[in-house]
Amino acid sequence: MKHSYGQFCTLARALDVIGERWTFLIVRDLLCGPKRFKDLQISLDGMGSNLLSERLKSLERSGIIAKAETRTPAITKIYQLTKKGCELEPIIVGIASWGLKYIKKPRGSDHWLPHWNPIAFKARFLRDKAKDVHDVYALEVDGYSHHLAVHDGELMVQEGVHLNPSFSLKASSKEFCGLAEETLNFEYAIKSKAISFEGNLDALSRFSRIFGLNQEA
Repeated sequence: MKHSYGQFCTLARALDVIGERWTFLIVRDLLCGPKRFKDLQISLDGMGSNLLSERLKSLERSGIIAKAETRTPAITKIYQLTKKGCELEPIIVGIASWGLKYIKKPRGSDHWLPHWNPIAFKARFLRDKAKDVHDVYALEVDGYSHHLAVHDGELMVQEGVHLNPSFSLKASSKEFCGLAEETLNFEYAIKSKAISFEGNLDALSRFSRIFGLNQEA
C-alpha cells in the first residue's frame, strides 16, 4: 500500500507521488528516452521485478509515465514520460548536481551505465564556462552514441550520432569513467590509444572546462 505524509503541503504532496525509493532513478532513465521493462531492470540493478512493476503502475496512475508500443521489429511495450513527467527534469538534474559533492570514486558494489550520461552531463554543466562557445561533442561509450551541443551557455544532449561534431570520442566504460574520475588523463589516453579521438583538441579543452573535469587536452 502506498504511504502518504498526510500533510496539506505542496512538498509533501509531491513526495507522495515521487518520493518512494527507486522512483527518481526510474524517471532519470526515462528522461534519457523511452525504455522497455527489461532495459529498466538492467539499469536498476538490485530492484526486484515486482517492485519495479509496482512503481511503474504508481507512476502511470499519477500521470508521470505512459505505456506505448514500438516495432523493433516486433511489437514491444515501452514506458515513456508524459509532459508532466518531463517537468521533473530540472529537479532531477538539480539533485544530481547537488550530489556531485558526495561522489568521487565508485564504491565496490557500484555499477555504471553510459545511458545515464545525459543527466550526468547536465548536472556537471558550468553555464558561465560555456559563454560564446559553439561546439558539438560526440561520444560513444560501449556502443552507446550521444552528443552534447553547446551554444552560448546553453546545453542540449541527444542520443544518436552527430555527423559534424567538434570532436568524436569513443571509449569503453572503464576508460570513460577513468576520464570522469580524473584517474586517466586525456592526453595519455589519446596517445596510448586507450580511447579513440578525432577532431579539435581545443574543443576537447573547452569540453573539459565546461563540464568541470579539470583536465586540459
